[in-house]
Amino acid sequence: MNAKTVVVSVRISKADKDWLEAEGAKYCLSAAAQLKRVLHDARFDMKYNQLLSELVELHQDVSKVKSNQRVLGVAILADGGKASREEAEEFVESRLAH
Repeated sequence: MNAKTVVVSVRISKADKDWLEAEGAKYCLSAAAQLKRVLHDARFDMKYNQLLSELVELHQDVSKVKSNQRVLGVAILADGGKASREEAEEFVESRLAH
């Protein structure tokens, strides 16, 4: 028994469309069929999903480190008498904005 399907429309760049057509042509697939294949591979590729999960975890860890850097930077400047708390926060934010 086939699962119900729905139509989903998306806008993609010409470069992405050209890529879908070129990759699909290798397997005698239309651009739409190639897009379905790419979507299926992305959903069910265990290595991809594991890598994505690890990347999310890494991003969370980096965010924690940046947060700790901000707190530490403010504490060093403010406690060391080099700046008021507000000045230290502004200085640290301007340096760690990226």
